[in-house]
Amino acid sequence: ASGKQYRLNKVVSGSRAVRVACADGTAWSALVDVPADGTADAEATVPRKRPKPAPAPAPVKSSNPTSGNVLSMAFVEVPAGSFQMGSEDGSDNEKPVHAVRISQRFWLGKYEVTQAEYETLMGTNPSKFKDARNPVETVSWDDATAFCVKLTEAERSAGRLPEGYEYRLPTEAEWEYACRAGTATAFHYGDDLDSSQANFDGTHPFGNGRKGEYRRTTVKVGSFRPNAWGLYDMHGNVWEWCKDWYGDYPSGAVTDPT
Repeated sequence: ASGKQYRLNKVVSGSRAVRVACADGTAWSALVDVPADGTADAEATVPRKRPKPAPAPAPVKSSNPTSGNVLSMAFVEVPAGSFQMGSEDGSDNEKPVHAVRISQRFWLGKYEVTQAEYETLMGTNPSKFKDARNPVETVSWDDATAFCVKLTEAERSAGRLPEGYEYRLPTEAEWEYACRAGTATAFHYGDDLDSSQANFDGTHPFGNGRKGEYRRTTVKVGSFRPNAWGLYDMHGNVWEWCKDWYGDYPSGAVTDPT
C-alpha cells in the first residue's frame, strides 16, 4: 500500500531498475547500483497517492421558507388537502359541517409563540404568567398581527424570506385543518381529552377522559404530545388568534375560506 517501505534483498550486481507498483495505482521506480562483489539492499518508500478532491456538493436550497429565521422558531409544513370542518355535536357556531379544501401547503409554528420570542421581537412581554418558555398571552389580535408583520419585515430585510411569502396568522380553516392533522374525531387525540393530554381545567374532562389537575397557569410550550403532524399544544394552554373575522359557516364546499 502507498506510504509503506519495501526492502529488496539479493539484487544481482550492476545497475538495476527497480519499480514497485501498487494495486491502488501508486508506483515508485529508481536505478539502483549494486556492487560487483556481492549483493545490496534497495529501499524504497512509495509516495502516498494524493486523493482526488471530493466534488463540491451542489448547493441545496431549503424548501422551507422559515428556515434560519431571526427568532430560530421551528415551523412544521402542513400539506395541501381537504377535510370536513366544524362539528354537529358542538355549539351552533361550529355548524354546519362542510367540506373545505386547502389548496396550498403552508408552514405553521411547531409551538405557540413563546414569551421569549415575542419579547425579543417586540421589546415587551405583556403576559400574566411569566416564563420565557411559556406562550405569550394577554395579546390582542392587533398585537398578534403586528408581531407577524414585524417578523416578515425582519426576514425580508435579511434576504431569508422568498418572494411572495409572509408571516401571518392562520385562517380558521387552516388552523382547524392543521389541528385535526387528518383526524375526524372531536380532538386530534380522539373523542376524549383530559389534563394529561393538554393544559385546561382537568376537573371537567371531555368524553371518557379522567378527572385531573387544574393548573390555573400556562405551561411551557411542548409539554404534551404533539398531533400526527408534529404540532404541539393545539388543544389547551392558551387561546389562539386566527387571521379572519368571526362569521357564519357556509353550507356548501369551499376552497381556502377567509
